[in-house]
Amino acid sequence: MTRKKKFWFTVIAAAMAFILVEVGLRLVPISGPPHTREDEFRARLSLSLYKDKEWAQPYYDELGETTAVFDPLIGWRVEEYRGRYSNFDDQGRRKTWNPTSSLAMTKTIFMFGGSSLMGAGVPDDYTIPSYISRMINAESEDVSYVVHNYGQAGYVAVQEIEKLNLLLEMGERPDYF
Repeated sequence: MTRKKKFWFTVIAAAMAFILVEVGLRLVPISGPPHTREDEFRARLSLSLYKDKEWAQPYYDELGETTAVFDPLIGWRVEEYRGRYSNFDDQGRRKTWNPTSSLAMTKTIFMFGGSSLMGAGVPDDYTIPSYISRMINAESEDVSYVVHNYGQAGYVAVQEIEKLNLLLEMGERPDYF
């Protein structure tokens, strides 16, 4: 077989293999993830985790009302929203449980992360930052800690670092992050 024939044989064989795989994948029904937010919420609500939670259905109804805005430096974030279970300020920061009484010394903690840290699937008071705020304030007698939840669904380290940089440029100075 000549070199030219080998070349064309390889090209035709590769094209046929590609076509067979493409046709095969189109013939096999594949059930993917939910296609709408409502489908996704319905699927989540069917989990045993939410079985006895009276807040679950209203939480997801409320979550359906939130929208995202695009920030060219850090990507998508939740737009300002005020609800019974989910609250986000104009910076996309989720409401966190913090002590109402402030002591003489206050320390600020910024927390960054993705969906888990933001608290996807739970009301404001059940997020990781709210839990940490309750825990460290219960153990501290002379310092009041204020925790800020900057978590956003889908965020990765680069976006979190960029958000911290933007906050520092704006003059925000946490004691811990």
